[in-house]
Amino acid sequence: MYVDGHICLSLLGTWNGQGSENWSAETSNLLQLAISIQGLILNSEPYFNEAGYEERRTDPIYQEQSRIYNEAVIALSLQSMISIVQNPFPIFRKEIIKHCVDKCKKYLSLLENWASLDSVEYERIKAIDQSSSSSSTEEKKLLLPGFSLPPVSKGFQLSIRRHSIVLSNIIKSYIDLNYTTNTE
Repeated sequence: MYVDGHICLSLLGTWNGQGSENWSAETSNLLQLAISIQGLILNSEPYFNEAGYEERRTDPIYQEQSRIYNEAVIALSLQSMISIVQNPFPIFRKEIIKHCVDKCKKYLSLLENWASLDSVEYERIKAIDQSSSSSSTEEKKLLLPGFSLPPVSKGFQLSIRRHSIVLSNIIKSYIDLNYTTNTE
């Protein structure tokens, strides 16, 4: 998936495919398309989705490029979320605001945690003795994302912290305007 939303997928006719990989009016459906997008595009290492990148997966240089790419995906997703919440589609306005008020605090907390994963913090978490107690293992699972991200860059930290403040202020303004979790 590209920044502009373009997706190279044979099922959509935007990539070469053979047989059942291509859309067929007789046999294809939206569920097939959704599963293909979820499984082939929205995965833990989208950097390697690019044609010819699969064989680079084991090279440390490209693993670092994948980590940097994941930073960009998260930062751009947060910016996109801010744009949608600031200017919600009129038909979905109530639902977007309600979802934001209900869920964004938890999401912002998660992002703040990830933004703290500089090399020092990352090494500390990795060093948690998994055999000492189940709580240590659980703490580690909660702190580390399930994809290549840490240790994060200073640029990622700054972007996440700056944009988290913006989103937090938007949430506060909606709450102040009486958009509560009971908004229908």
